Amino acid sequence: MTDDEDSNSLPPGTTLAAATKGTRLQLLTVARRRLAEVIDGNVPVHALARLMTELDRLDSEIRRLESLPPEDDDPGLIEDEPFDPSTI
Repeated sequence: MTDDEDSNSLPPGTTLAAATKGTRLQLLTVARRRLAEVIDGNVPVHALARLMTELDRLDSEIRRLESLPPEDDDPGLIEDEPFDPSTI
């Protein structure tokens, strides 16, 4: 699964959109992508260890969330049975 599939149609680099409109998984995926871009850039050596630790933490959380069963936001209607006062 690619980062684009994980972000569920949020364009690359849309951290603000993921934070305000997206799910936690989308936010973490965008943050992981952005952090990887920073690490691939010209990052100072003294900051590399901390950034790699944070990238690992984000990746672990993303994988944990992806392994959970999907939540059903709409469980559907549950029909009530007629009320019988004699059962009280």
